[in-house]
Amino acid sequence: MGNVVESDGSELRYRIKIGIWNIDTLISADANLSYSHIIFLKEHKPVNISSVVISPGAGIDFLRWLGIGKTSWILSVQEDIPQALDSLELLCNHFITAVPSLLKNLNLQ
Repeated sequence: MGNVVESDGSELRYRIKIGIWNIDTLISADANLSYSHIIFLKEHKPVNISSVVISPGAGIDFLRWLGIGKTSWILSVQEDIPQALDSLELLCNHFITAVPSLLKNLNLQ
C-alpha cells in the first residue's frame, strides 16, 4: 500500500508513487473498518480527463466504484478482524496493481 504519510489514531494514510501520480490509501478503524483510494498528480492539482475530474479528496473504493455505497466492515466481535483485514488487503493490492494500466496513456489536458 505504500509508506505511511499520516496517522491520527483512528485513520492511516499510505502513499505510493507511480510515475507522475500519487495514490493515497486511507484506512479508518473506529467501530467499523473502511478504506478509500485517492489518485492525484504529485502537484496536488485537479486533472480533467474527458468528462471525469480527478482531484484530491475524491476517494474511490470497491462499493463506491459499483455505485452502491462505501466499503466497510462491521467489527462486532474480535474474531471478525483477521478476515476483514485479509479482505481489505486483497482489495487494496488488486487496485494498486491495476492502477498503472488504468492511468497509462491518459491524455491530460
